[in-house]
Parts: sequence; structure tokens; C-alpha cells
Amino acid sequence: MILRRLTENLRAQNWMAIAIDFLIVVIGVFLGIQASNWNQARTDRAETRHLLLRIEPEIDQIIDFAANTRDYYATSRRFAETAFAAWNGDPKVSDNDFVIAAYQASQIHGLGQSQSWAAVFGADQLRNVDDDRLRIPLARLMAFDVENLNSTAVASRYREDVRMSSRTASSRRSEHRAETG
Repeated sequence: MILRRLTENLRAQNWMAIAIDFLIVVIGVFLGIQASNWNQARTDRAETRHLLLRIEPEIDQIIDFAANTRDYYATSRRFAETAFAAWNGDPKVSDNDFVIAAYQASQIHGLGQSQSWAAVFGADQLRNVDDDRLRIPLARLMAFDVENLNSTAVASRYREDVRMSSRTASSRRSEHRAETG
């Protein structure tokens, strides 16, 4: 219908009618594209909300891990302070307490999880999170390199040496008890 009118107006050289018809077509295409963009944005936000609900338990596990790790290393630090005190000759720390403290200070608590959720969620979804209080920490968490926290990354030669020395001292103590007891 519009094409037929346009052709008739071109033949009659009715430029005003041609401009109006052209304007109607352009506005129609613009509104169609805009409606499509709005619908796509609404769909993207709904998908992001759905993904956030799905990854919430995994993020809760990471938060719990971080809290437990803080407590774990606070305890490990207390043992390390006892071991250092004994190493520096503190008479209040017995040899037995030194061995136990050195062994406990060598404990490690590595991350056994991956961040596969971050790959699934992705930066595209992160843009759709409207709440800054959620988006900013989530972006930091997604960018955090967990490889530095896995068990093999935090294991050290010191840990192996202390554990070997502790086992040797423990077996010597057991042999001594057997001989004297």
C-alpha cells in the first residue's frame, strides 16, 4: 500500500507526500528497532537475575570459606608465635610444645573450589546487574585469581621439612618411651 502510494506520488512529483511517506517508514523502522532493543534488554536483565539466583549458593560457599580461612590462619598464627618464641629461646615453651606449635603452624587451608560460575556468569551478565552494592563486589570476586589459594600453591618446602621433622621427633619419643617404659 505504501509502495503503491509512493510510486503514484513519484509520478505526480508530489514531493511533500513522498517526504511524509518516507518519514512514516523511517519512524516505523526506528520504533521497531527500539522496541526490539527494549525487549532484548528486558530479556537480558531477566536472564541475569536468574543466573544470580543460581550462583548465589556458590558465592555463599566462597564467603563461608573466606570467613573460615581467616579463623583458621588466626589459630595457625598463634601456633607460629609459640614456635618462634621457642626458637628464640623462650624457657616457657617446652620442646614438646615447640614441636606441636611448629607442626600446627605449618597447616595449610587451600581453596578446593573453582570459579566456573564466573565463566558462566561472565562480564556481559555483570553489566546487567543494576545494584552497585552487588555489581562492584561481584566484579572484584570474578577478577580474583583463586590459583594463588589452592592447596598446592600454599604448600611450601618449610611445611614439608617441619612435618618430616615432627614425625621423626614423634617416632623418636615413642621409641624412647618403649625403651624406658
